[in-house]
Amino acid sequence: LINLLPEDLLSKLVQKGTHIPTHMAEYDLVDINLDVGRRACCWMGNDRVFLSDDENRLVTMEEIDCIVSKLGGFGTDNRAGLEQKLHRISGMCNRKGEVIGLSMRVGRWFEGNA
Repeated sequence: LINLLPEDLLSKLVQKGTHIPTHMAEYDLVDINLDVGRRACCWMGNDRVFLSDDENRLVTMEEIDCIVSKLGGFGTDNRAGLEQKLHRISGMCNRKGEVIGLSMRVGRWFEGNA
């Protein structure tokens, strides 16, 4: 899920100089929210964390389009997933049907859970 994000938004989620998730990202990350014209953020436990310290760093339509192209599109319910992963990505569309926001929910597997 993290690999879908633009490089400059990864610093709070991966160990410096790698694509290996931080301990918090691996165990506490609940979801990632990207909306055109707003700051990218995620939820770790009950805390909202902005993915960039730059208050002027806003999500662009091009970034949303890039992520959507990696997903291969959405179903009729505006949801997508990643092959062989439990994560769920929901798209918010404008009146023209363009995806202008993404909510990426982290899916986790627990042994013994049906």
